[in-house]
Amino acid sequence: MLQIPCPWCGPRDEIEFAPRGPVASRPDPSTSSDLEWTTYLYQGANTRGWLREYWVHTHGCGQLFVVTRQTLTNEIASVEGLVIPASPLGKTKMILQVMAGCTVILTANHPVLKPVGVALLWLVVISAVASAAHYFQMFWSQINDRVQARRSRLGILESKEKAQDALLVKDTIR
Repeated sequence: MLQIPCPWCGPRDEIEFAPRGPVASRPDPSTSSDLEWTTYLYQGANTRGWLREYWVHTHGCGQLFVVTRQTLTNEIASVEGLVIPASPLGKTKMILQVMAGCTVILTANHPVLKPVGVALLWLVVISAVASAAHYFQMFWSQINDRVQARRSRLGILESKEKAQDALLVKDTIR
């Protein structure tokens, strides 16, 4: 069975996912012919080789993401979603957690290390708060970038529709 690595949940069996088709540019509804729409909707290319396609984790997190998959071997080259890479601050926090944990364990036999353990625990707390703030700032900036890009695409479509409506009104008046 095909294992698909969900960007949010990790690797899962294919049965948890639903394919949503290849990543393809959608024809402009106002200028495309019926043949173009029919081809886009119903006549897939059935690509042999590498294909970028949408998948939804229907029996998991419900997120939509893009998988680059070899259609002949089902090898998955990449998975793209709204994923934020680990920051140096987050990695530092993880190292501090390990050091604090080891130091606290060692204080059972070596009480002299207790101040060091307490100091490391406070550093973990401080770095966790800073890391969380940085993470949410990164997350919301990615969301904002996507919303702005979508709004600009919709704005372009709306301006084309308004221009076409104006031409239709002008032609109707004549």
